[in-house]
Amino acid sequence: MSPPSTSGGVGTIAIQLAKHLGASVATTASATKTDLVKNLGADVVIDYQKQALETVLHDYDLVIDTVGGEALDKSLRVLKPGGTVISITGPPDPTFAREIGANPVVRPAMAALSHRIRRRARRHQVSYSRTCS
Repeated sequence: MSPPSTSGGVGTIAIQLAKHLGASVATTASATKTDLVKNLGADVVIDYQKQALETVLHDYDLVIDTVGGEALDKSLRVLKPGGTVISITGPPDPTFAREIGANPVVRPAMAALSHRIRRRARRHQVSYSRTCS
């Protein structure tokens, strides 16, 4: 797992939950947060101000994206084929639209918003999912 930032609540909870479930956890954080995320259970900590996560990490099963944008794109590259990136900030996908009960007229628009990232995910042989935060 590799949340783009762990100084917030989602990242800190995700690290602890993943460790509880027996996962090997990698995360990004600023240098000032390295000790915090290691104490939470992170096995690998990448200083996102000095290192690019996609050049250090590879073959992960799951990425939890809490930032979106460029970090979401980079997250696709650290997954092994069949892996999944789950985003709480990325564009809504069709499943998300159904789960929140979006109007059938709005659903295609929501799907269109995530078309690009879903296409990139397929190229990397991984999947993309948007979830509620």
